[in-house]
Amino acid sequence: MVPSEQYGDRYACVKVEVSREKPVRHELGMVGNENLDAALGDDDYFGFGVDAGMGCIADIQTQAAFKTYWAKRLEEDPDIDPYNDLFCDLLEENAQAHPKYQGDCGDWLNWTVPDTDCDLPIFSSGWGDGYYPVYFGYDARAKSAPCMCASSTLKPVIESRIKNSDRTKENTMKDLCQYGNRPEDEWEILPWIPDPRPPFKIWVKLEQIAPFFLIPHHPYAISLLLKISDGFRAEEFCRLGLTGSSGDWERLVRGVIREFEENNSGVDLFHFDSDEDVFCVYSQYIDDLMLLSKMIRAACDNEKTMGTYLGIGEVEDEK
Repeated sequence: MVPSEQYGDRYACVKVEVSREKPVRHELGMVGNENLDAALGDDDYFGFGVDAGMGCIADIQTQAAFKTYWAKRLEEDPDIDPYNDLFCDLLEENAQAHPKYQGDCGDWLNWTVPDTDCDLPIFSSGWGDGYYPVYFGYDARAKSAPCMCASSTLKPVIESRIKNSDRTKENTMKDLCQYGNRPEDEWEILPWIPDPRPPFKIWVKLEQIAPFFLIPHHPYAISLLLKISDGFRAEEFCRLGLTGSSGDWERLVRGVIREFEENNSGVDLFHFDSDEDVFCVYSQYIDDLMLLSKMIRAACDNEKTMGTYLGIGEVEDEK
């Protein structure tokens, strides 16, 4: 805590611990698009911006889960905002339950995105609005140790342990919201849908398709993603003579799409936008993509079924 008679005690830092190893050095965290040619003063730094007095820590999966959850909330009421209609009451309730080191309105909350296991630590940002640096701590073997978001000193006040096997890899991945997304002027105009196109509803539950997950591109399209690093069904792919790469998943899903097209009207409804990190299939046909997502997940429940769809997908590849 940073004591202040005028403004009340303020949080000095929030720490996310990914290892029990002791950090021996810290480096300023950056995202890769900073202007390194800009002249920085002795007290200047790159950091994250705050204009509501609150910050949070989230990995890529948690960001995607929250965006999906909040898109659903907006469908129910487009006039709501995250603070006044969600976190305000929860922060006050948490302050009543854990009054130490926070005011009556609440200064921290460890919130779980509904229907997921994704934790989202939320906290007051030091002195309020402004910019705050992020530091990564490294142990003696140069592996990531505690990761700290500092506002004035490196003294932790909230710790959130996250399950993460390769943070360096994730830090190099592109934003999940980019997969299957396009500039507005590149989307197909569907004449039977009102213009402007209204927001759509995601009716598939996350647990029905996990570890796949949906990313909405309101109001135009929706993507189904799978992180390859999760290793989902890797053993089954290995026994089938494959590796479980994005290309293997595309081949399997082409088989599922073939069956979907035979039982439903329309072709060329789905497109791929995968890379080595993430498998992605996306579509402007929202309900069709959600139906397909359930078919894909069901196909993974049985190795024999996976092999069947892979065989169909191979034929489709050769066309």
